[in-house]
Amino acid sequence: MSTAATQPASAYLQSLLAGQPRLAPAQQAWLNQLRSSAVETVSELTIPTTRDEEWRFTDISLLTKISLQPAHTAISLTDADIQRFMIEEAGTRLVFVDGIYAPKLSIVPAASGIIVGNLATVLAKNADVLKQHLGQHAATKDNVFAALNTAFLHDAALVLLPRNAAVSAPVHLLFIATQKEVVSYPRTLVLADNGCAATVIEDYVSLQDEAYFTNAVTEFV
Repeated sequence: MSTAATQPASAYLQSLLAGQPRLAPAQQAWLNQLRSSAVETVSELTIPTTRDEEWRFTDISLLTKISLQPAHTAISLTDADIQRFMIEEAGTRLVFVDGIYAPKLSIVPAASGIIVGNLATVLAKNADVLKQHLGQHAATKDNVFAALNTAFLHDAALVLLPRNAAVSAPVHLLFIATQKEVVSYPRTLVLADNGCAATVIEDYVSLQDEAYFTNAVTEFV
């Protein structure tokens, strides 16, 4: 996949979407439909420019000059590699490397009073609530980046807080970029029921200095 400096924005979006068919189909029909609808939405939108009111002070034209593709395998990291990003006070930590969940770097207590995990670990027992909320609160109709994220939605950081739950230690969501010219699509969903209290910290960091693109969407409900 390559892009030229003069490539139209619509063609650039199609080049990003070229990696989407490589995603394995989800077992849930609703998740496949969510992705499919997002692909159609992306095809109807364009990359924003400074002529758009919300982007008039932000020139992202350089983005369309960089060849980007999603990572399909994660770089293997150790605790020592990410030590400087850890938060000692955090009782729970979810780590994603180039958009791919890293369970060996994550800490998920068995009994914390809340439900925390990635999509695969949380979906089995919480399918109905995820179907109701995942991808339903971040508007994609007029937001090409939210639509792109949803088109590539294959995993997510999930924090489900039941009614009156009180969590004293922070929940740390750590998203790490390690590869140049890679685009990742981190997705986070935080569901907070009445009377609950918790601190959720999102960190987006990099272990390299080359160009990369982290296109993140977080839904708080």
